[in-house]
This record gives sequence, C-alpha cells and structure tokens, in this order.
Amino acid sequence: MGQIWAQAAAWHFGLNDVRTFSGVTEATAFNPRAVRALRELGVAIDVSQEADNPVYTVQLQSVGRHLRPSAKPTATRPTHRRDTLR
Repeated sequence: MGQIWAQAAAWHFGLNDVRTFSGVTEATAFNPRAVRALRELGVAIDVSQEADNPVYTVQLQSVGRHLRPSAKPTATRPTHRRDTLR
C-alpha cells in the first residue's frame, strides 16, 4: 500500500517523474485485505494476470495513469515503462 500512496502523492504534487517501487526482498502476494481497503477508498484495481500471485493494475486517476504494484525482489524487477510499475 505504501508504494501506491507514495505514487499518488507524487502525482498529486506534480512530481510526474517520480516512480515508486516495492522494497521487499522476496516475492509475496498483494494481501486481499489491502486490495479491498484500497477499493473501498475509490482506487480502481483490476487483476491483469491471474495466478497464485496475481498481477494487479491500479488506476489512481480517471485518465491515463496506471501502475502495477508488486512484491517482486528489486534485483529481478524488469525494465519499467512510463507510468507503469511492475
């Protein structure tokens, strides 16, 4: 959740070049309670890849900006596209 709120704050304050990443050391699933809490706060969250550890797409704004939070270790993280986090 920290990754999502940090990105939201950056965009809110016009820091459009800031990218946030999860700081975990091992791959873990996005807790379903956290997903539910964010949805209850109005954050649009979709499952973009079903699996034991699904990939989620999070939309914080109504147009154009999406991010994909993850709990993948930083060392194995792929190259990121603009406005997208994996």
